[in-house]
Amino acid sequence: MINIFLLNEVRELAEDMITILERAERGYRIASVASIYDLLRGNIFAGIAKYASVSNADDELEKLNQLTNRLNSLLKDIEIPIFYRQKFGAFATFGDFVFDGILFDSYSAIKIFAGLEEVCRVKKRLLILLDALDKLY
Repeated sequence: MINIFLLNEVRELAEDMITILERAERGYRIASVASIYDLLRGNIFAGIAKYASVSNADDELEKLNQLTNRLNSLLKDIEIPIFYRQKFGAFATFGDFVFDGILFDSYSAIKIFAGLEEVCRVKKRLLILLDALDKLY
């Protein structure tokens, strides 16, 4: 028998997770634009915008991890992996600001686009989960 209360709680968590992922996606999209600008015509402001946007996205992903833990405790038999943030090493961040060259700019762009791709992938999977939950009602 289907536990409606559990389904409702899982659905609410999934909806909250999608909202968080949308904010993280927006942060990564802003960072990707700043990253491209930094690659083409880099300046300190593009670097600041890039890292501030990534930091905002990472903060959202930390919230997502908390909800993922809650979802795992509800589902018990199904383990949903924790979302890993796109962390930049201190050396890469330092190098990007101090040397502001194509090597460091390219590295940060690759990390940002990988983060954006992962956020979109997880969001798509949660939308599929919501669709499957709707069919259970």
